[in-house]
Amino acid sequence: MKLRRRVDLKKKNYVYKRSVEGGMEKLVMNEPNLDLVEVSPDGKWVVASVSDSQSAEHPYRTIAYPVEGGGPGVMLCLRLCDVRWDQSGADMVINLYEEKNGIVYFVPLEKGEELPRLGAEGVGDSEELKKRVKTEAIEGFVATAMTPEVYAFSRMRVKRNLYWVPVR
Repeated sequence: MKLRRRVDLKKKNYVYKRSVEGGMEKLVMNEPNLDLVEVSPDGKWVVASVSDSQSAEHPYRTIAYPVEGGGPGVMLCLRLCDVRWDQSGADMVINLYEEKNGIVYFVPLEKGEELPRLGAEGVGDSEELKKRVKTEAIEGFVATAMTPEVYAFSRMRVKRNLYWVPVR
């Protein structure tokens, strides 16, 4: 199965799936998305960022949608966040963007579950996630993770030139 994001004539993004052998594409989710964030390791879920013009307090959300359809999406974050599954399948990695940098949380998954239990409304901030994590939050952005103890991350720091150089 292949997943891809396609832009329609109204400049909106949609996620489609197609079998590896080819054939017709099938729409995965009916609503347009801002970004395709992640696909679950087993290919059953796709995580996308969407906008919600009805909510002034939370105009963007991150939602997991079942690839095969059969129900609404599962709210993960009441804001933009980056979601990944670790390779062990025991945790979900949630990267939250704070004002100055990113904060990363490893949220444990119940045995046999593909998504964490974050409640019907998902999580809105770091305080809500702190209640559900195994490990301390780390500063940065986790790109890939084997387990909560073994992961690759990036940390961005802006440094400015402190010297004035005359240009002629």
